[in-house]
Amino acid sequence: MTVAAELEILRPGFRFDSAEVDRARERKWYARTEKGPLVLRHKEAVELDKDNRLGPNGSHHREMMGLSNGPVYDWFEHNLQNVDAATHSRLRSMLLGLLPRHADIDTARHIRETVWTLAERMANRSAVDWMQAFADPLPVAVLCRILGIPVEQSAEFARISADSGLILAMDIGGVRDRAERAVADLHAYVSALVAQRRGRPRDDRVSRAVAACAIGDDDVIEAELHNLLMTLIMGGRETTARQLGWLGVAFARAPDQWVWLRDHPEAATQAAWEVLRWGSVVRINLRWPGADLVYQDLEITHGTPVLVCHAAADRDPTVFERPHDFDIRTKRGSVPLAFGRGIHRCVGSALALLQLTETLRILPKMFEPPVFVGDIRWRPESCLLYGPEFVPVSLAPVA
Repeated sequence: MTVAAELEILRPGFRFDSAEVDRARERKWYARTEKGPLVLRHKEAVELDKDNRLGPNGSHHREMMGLSNGPVYDWFEHNLQNVDAATHSRLRSMLLGLLPRHADIDTARHIRETVWTLAERMANRSAVDWMQAFADPLPVAVLCRILGIPVEQSAEFARISADSGLILAMDIGGVRDRAERAVADLHAYVSALVAQRRGRPRDDRVSRAVAACAIGDDDVIEAELHNLLMTLIMGGRETTARQLGWLGVAFARAPDQWVWLRDHPEAATQAAWEVLRWGSVVRINLRWPGADLVYQDLEITHGTPVLVCHAAADRDPTVFERPHDFDIRTKRGSVPLAFGRGIHRCVGSALALLQLTETLRILPKMFEPPVFVGDIRWRPESCLLYGPEFVPVSLAPVA
């Protein structure tokens, strides 16, 4: 029997898309790490993402991060990751109710208009931070519209939610202060938002959710509503912004594909999926077993997390040809793992994909490929939502 490789995933400089991980994946479907088994191959990653014997567990996650108190600890208490199956199903339905449907024409039009507005602002500048100029403002604008937050308050909303994704990490030590400030500020913001909608209801999704609490529905408590709104903001802003950051990095490294997309706008959705595969924001999906179990030749004990590595699985050469190449012209043989599988699939996947797709339909028509004019600054690899924080580029308008 082949022995699994040992990987030190918390070692400074470790990368989940490295040659070291490639060798470990070729050797066996998983590697052993200081946190638990790391699933490296696509087939096993899909199966374990969907396996209902495994699931998120907020209590175990807090222990993994070494938390015993504080704002981040409290956030996990009512989170989707820390409830039983019936409560999870109910809260997930509530969260879906806060989001527009996939075929929402008004939302799609708003996304296109926002992309055009941000592009026009960039057209007048010789160089920009791609994150500050485009990747962060687009999902912020989309979320403000969903939540009924006035445009004039969007800058404050952006500031409050900026570091919210840092709470999802395997090792929070290096970013704990930033993460706890972000969660505390976001909780205060959401509390004020709920109070406003209770006192002066509007015709929006948040007001309807607040009303559900007010009529005495025993299944809907205010703490859960606060947590769902925080989860929506964290997920909707952080994951999409980091993914748009990966988009900018990918095309700056492959400018010929940006030019090709200009002539083939019908391939924008395919290009968006390739961005999700090549530069997945969710590097690892943490899954805990409800009891001791066996999967293939691996014995998994209760309390030990299974680390389903999307970054490695989506570069599995048995599934994806030339997996380390970013290539929007190739129709890949399988759907990337970016949004997860099964009952825990990302509820905002359609909204995120729409933002990526509209970006890729519009920007190549307006600009030449982005060109790096400085060094990229990245989130720590130990963050479960990984991506760039600073991407300096120049964007020359198309002549």
